[in-house]
Formats: sequence, C-alpha cells, structure tokens
Amino acid sequence: MTTIEHSIFGAIDPSKPGVWEATAPYERRNVVYELVIDEEGLETDAVVDALRLADDLPSLDATGREAIRADSSNSESAASLYAEHHFEELPEDRVRDLLGGPEPSTASPTDLLAKLAIVRVAFHPESQDARVRLDYSLAGEVTDYVLCVTIDAEGVVSSVEMES
Repeated sequence: MTTIEHSIFGAIDPSKPGVWEATAPYERRNVVYELVIDEEGLETDAVVDALRLADDLPSLDATGREAIRADSSNSESAASLYAEHHFEELPEDRVRDLLGGPEPSTASPTDLLAKLAIVRVAFHPESQDARVRLDYSLAGEVTDYVLCVTIDAEGVVSSVEMES
C-alpha cells in the first residue's frame, strides 16, 4: 500500500476505491474538490497526475472559462441556454445585482456568463474521456443549475453541459 499525502485531500490510498472530498478557498469562495477512484489497483502515477491538476486550479479554471465563452457563440449551446434561462427566470433586480450594474435589458449572455464562479471540481484519474469536471454557477445560491465543463485525459475540453 502506497499512501499519497496531498495538501487538499490529505492521505490517499490509490490502490483502494473511494471518494475523497475537501473544500478549499479559491478566488474568495470555497470550492469543493473531489477525487474519485472506482476500481482497485489504480496506478499511483494516475492519481499523482490528477493531484497535479488539483494543485493548478487557476489553469483549469482558465480552460473552463474559455470553453464556456466558445460554447456561448452558438445560440443553441448549453452556455447560451444557461444565460437565457437565468435572464428569463430571475427577477430583474437580482440579475442587476449579479451583473454589478448593467441593466438586464442591455446585458448580453457573455456578461452573465462572466459572473460564473467555479463551485466544484472533480478528478477521475481512471477516465480517459472525463478526467476533470468543473462545475460553474452564479454566486449567491440563486440557482440550482450549473454549467459543467468536462476535460479529457489529454487536457482537451470534451463537453460543456447544463445540469441541475
């Protein structure tokens, strides 16, 4: 048994299935970190690689935000639907508060999407297609919806989806 010590997750035994969860501050908010190992006997290197990613949340966040911006260029995309839904469902004064000033009638989906904050990041070292999942939401618990950005083992964004 090889135990790995990590600054966020603490002690991890990569040879045993389990879920490790921790909360850590990032950009004046708390973010939930999750490490999921599904099968016994996972190679230590795979976990170490995932933990390296956990240590560089600013880079992951930049990748996630760029994926959301790119996704929003399509009016039928998850990012566009997320913004449209919140413009329609939230009271105007709440949207104004979220935007920090601009009138909702003059704001663009990009304005609202720029206000998203990362709330959860999950690492799945066994997965090739969904190695990292970043969940974004609006501040202040105004919604149950998140925009999920999934990154594969090669560091390429594989999806942007809206979930509740």
